[in-house]
Amino acid sequence: MSMDIQSYLISHLGIVAGIFDALGIGAVIDRALPKQGSKNLPHSIIIKAMIVESRMFGLYILGPYV
Repeated sequence: MSMDIQSYLISHLGIVAGIFDALGIGAVIDRALPKQGSKNLPHSIIIKAMIVESRMFGLYILGPYV
């Protein structure tokens, strides 16, 4: 009997970003820190990127920016 088994790699980064969106964390951040002036990106996008990046490389890479 032959079984055809397939596996898929699901990156944890996509899961982290998806949970961030599903829980509405971005909306909470944007209400707490409203966009001011002519900034291009809302705070929630920047914070989400920092969280995902910290999961990729570890928190040491954010040192100069924190």
